[in-house]
Amino acid sequence: MVSHYDAWTKRTWPSDWVCGNRAGAPLYGCASFISACPVIGWIYTSTSWFVCWGRGAWHNGGNNT
Repeated sequence: MVSHYDAWTKRTWPSDWVCGNRAGAPLYGCASFISACPVIGWIYTSTSWFVCWGRGAWHNGGNNT
């Protein structure tokens, strides 16, 4: 099993979720595509791991995660 320590939250996550994604895709601050939901970063790789994610509206990537 893999775990990750997040120095920002001072929390250790006991597992992660790995997924394929489009390099250069924006990361949003919430799960819905609304004007109050800003871009907070960018994904620079085509495979990424996440310790936290949410469900929102369906998008061009073909899912709602």
